[in-house]
Amino acid sequence: MATRKLKRETQNINITLYVASLLMVAAAALFVGSSLPVTARLVGIWLGTALFYGAGLLLHGRAIKLKPAAVAFTGTALAIIPFAGVATYNLGFPDAPAVWLATSLIGTVAYIYAAVRLRSRLVVYVSMAFLLSTAWSSVAIMGAALAWYFTALIIFAAVLGLMGHLLQRRGSVSVAGSTSTLYARVFAELGPWFAPVGLVGSLVLGLALNAADHALVLVAGAFYYAVMIVTSTKRYSRYNYVGFRLSLTLAAPFFGWMIQPEPVWAAAAFTTVLALQLLAGAYTQVPLSKLLGHAAWVRRDIYMSVPLMSAGAFVWSVAEFFSNTGTAGSWSLADAVGVGVGLIAAMALVPAFMPRGEWLPLPAAGAVVLCSPFLEAIDWTVLMGVALGYAVIRYFSGNGIVLRRAMMVISRFLVVALVAAGLAAVLPANPGKTELIVTVVAVLAALQLLADALLSKLAAANPVTRWSAVGWAAVGTVLVVALSATQWFVEGPTGRLVAGLSLLQLQYVLAAAAMGAAAASYSLPMRPRTVASASSTEPSATRTVTYRAGELLAPSYLVVAALCAGPVLHAGGASLAWALAAAYLIVAAALIGRQSAQLHRWLYWWGSRVVSLLLTVALFQLWQEFDPMTQVAGMRVGLGHVMLVALVPQLLILLLVLARGSAIRGLSADLCVSLAAVVGLSMAVSIGGGGGRWTTMVAVGLAAAAVSGLTMAGETRRQPLLAVRWAPPTALIVVALACTGHRPVLIIVMAIAVAAWAFVAAAAHTLMARSRYFLLARAAATVLVAVVVRELTGDATVLSLAVTATLLLQVLMQFLATRTARVNAAVGAPNLLQPSLWLVLAAQLALPVSYYVAGGGWTPAGSAARWLVALELAVLAGTALAAQSWLKQ
Repeated sequence: MATRKLKRETQNINITLYVASLLMVAAAALFVGSSLPVTARLVGIWLGTALFYGAGLLLHGRAIKLKPAAVAFTGTALAIIPFAGVATYNLGFPDAPAVWLATSLIGTVAYIYAAVRLRSRLVVYVSMAFLLSTAWSSVAIMGAALAWYFTALIIFAAVLGLMGHLLQRRGSVSVAGSTSTLYARVFAELGPWFAPVGLVGSLVLGLALNAADHALVLVAGAFYYAVMIVTSTKRYSRYNYVGFRLSLTLAAPFFGWMIQPEPVWAAAAFTTVLALQLLAGAYTQVPLSKLLGHAAWVRRDIYMSVPLMSAGAFVWSVAEFFSNTGTAGSWSLADAVGVGVGLIAAMALVPAFMPRGEWLPLPAAGAVVLCSPFLEAIDWTVLMGVALGYAVIRYFSGNGIVLRRAMMVISRFLVVALVAAGLAAVLPANPGKTELIVTVVAVLAALQLLADALLSKLAAANPVTRWSAVGWAAVGTVLVVALSATQWFVEGPTGRLVAGLSLLQLQYVLAAAAMGAAAASYSLPMRPRTVASASSTEPSATRTVTYRAGELLAPSYLVVAALCAGPVLHAGGASLAWALAAAYLIVAAALIGRQSAQLHRWLYWWGSRVVSLLLTVALFQLWQEFDPMTQVAGMRVGLGHVMLVALVPQLLILLLVLARGSAIRGLSADLCVSLAAVVGLSMAVSIGGGGGRWTTMVAVGLAAAAVSGLTMAGETRRQPLLAVRWAPPTALIVVALACTGHRPVLIIVMAIAVAAWAFVAAAAHTLMARSRYFLLARAAATVLVAVVVRELTGDATVLSLAVTATLLLQVLMQFLATRTARVNAAVGAPNLLQPSLWLVLAAQLALPVSYYVAGGGWTPAGSAARWLVALELAVLAGTALAAQSWLKQ
């Protein structure tokens, strides 16, 4: 009970003293505002403060029971000090900075001494305000600008941090509760808050500060964070390290603006300082990692800063471009300096972060690409030279095989780009400059493709070189097409190839020839090869055929180059290009083994046949250039005639294949496509005209003979293809129908058809085939007789009599096929005998009707003879009776 009573009494005393202290402070404020003389008020306020301060400290040290009162007296004095300073300014000392400084110094000394004597952490915390006031009042008495207040705040934070660190070290060897430990904790806790407040405040009031002010504040911030890196723990040192770098980086553009108030100088300073920081951090990773306690922190910091540096380099170059626009005498390489510095710095970082740092130059390379609209040829030359040097160094210094392959490909690309940029920078701006550069680059692309071909030949090929070969082929092809398009738009598509070629034509020939040779050298070794199975060494072991996509490169390019040759070299150049393409395909097909890849070999043959048709078109155009009428022996020859004749050798090739009985996949489709082409061209030359009479006869006749040959070669095989059974006869019938407007041509076609189908009717291996072609031959012979009579006489009566006689012969053949054992065994298929008879009867019935209608009837104006109609009807009746009695049908 006594202890509780004592505690309650002590609490009451303390409350009373605190209230009294507040009343004393209020009384001091009222005393300052009283009507007493100024001197009395000024001396009174300071004297009262000193008395309270001294009495409090004296009682605290000598009267233990009165310690609460002593603390109250001292606190009252410390609280009155700011009011005393204000009273001093208001009562006779108008120099505010001086009064502020004096008050701050008095308060600082008083608070520090009181904190030490009283051992009060609260007083220590409050004393920080007077320390800060002392710093700011020192700035004020010098009349410095606003930036110095932020600087003083940041320097004050640095001093607090340093003092806290020193006091902590001192306190670690002192007794607990000493002065060192009392202030060390407070300095360590409050110091880190002042610097960020100063930095953020300067940025918030950025418009009120100039570049020098910002630079001053940020340098002070860098100083603060440098001190904190050394004095703080490793955990907080990482964040202080980031703050240090951020302060330096942000200060850099302001220093640049101070040198020259232009954006280009700010961006240049920013990029340069950041690049130097990255280089310093990259090559001091070990000590930095020990200092910060985490190696990954340094690496991540640099990884995140590289894109920022590249962005600064981009802004530098763009700002330089716009600042030099319209300015005479500016440095020619100024626009490339920014991205060049970023690129070199990023490249210099790579060795310090191997092998994961290979990507570091990519952001800088992206900045170069983004700046491409602002860069000139000389800029590109320098940048390509820098990149090439880096790629070569990385190739020789790299350890991984994948890296070396990639650097080789990159180096080869950069060599070509460097040559192109160098030529663009050196050559004067004359007409034809672009075409010359395109030609040189196309030749270099061809050489690069040739290098890939040599690597493949030397068994040094790899996926990287294979893709590079595709890339170089694509580049070269695009450039050849560009040269062709240039010729088209400059000179137009018309003209004639003469002995003297223009410069652009020579350039196209050089580029196209170089690319063609390189493509051929690359693709020819890529042809399919037969590989024996690894599981067996027997000659009959399983063999597989390997294919490589690289063999498509040369055919594709040759077709594109041939298509582009026409606008540049006209028909003569196109003819030569198509001839070379056809020759390549033929040679490639010949180099493929007969048994290893027969279908693949035939793909080349099919390609060569298509190209040969395009060659035919080019040759016809060349003929037109020298002879616009394209006449032979006074008769005009059209493109359709030439194409039809060009198809004949291809049909003969198919004829030989069918005769030999070769089993080739796709042969039926080949046969159908070829026959469709023959039919289309025959219809074009027969219906559309475009040529002389005998030229049409020769072209269509040769084509009909070739189609008939296919029928004979195919149907005489033991097992003819399905397409052979119907495609050639159908094609021949369609050709005949197309020639109905040209009776001489129709006579030739039908004569060939009769001969071919009669041969097949005699030589086919199956009864059905012989009977079918026997029927076709009889129908073709009837048509042939009708057309010949019509052409010779032009008389409808004679024509009708001739057809009637021919149909009677058909009845006789029907009798032989039905009743004669030998003929029946040859062409007497039961399924066709009755249909063939009905066809004869239908023809006999249609003949008088058509004659009557064509002759105009028996009117006075008509020419139909009644006796002929009666005769034909009598023949029809006799045939019907014979069919019932003799033919038993």
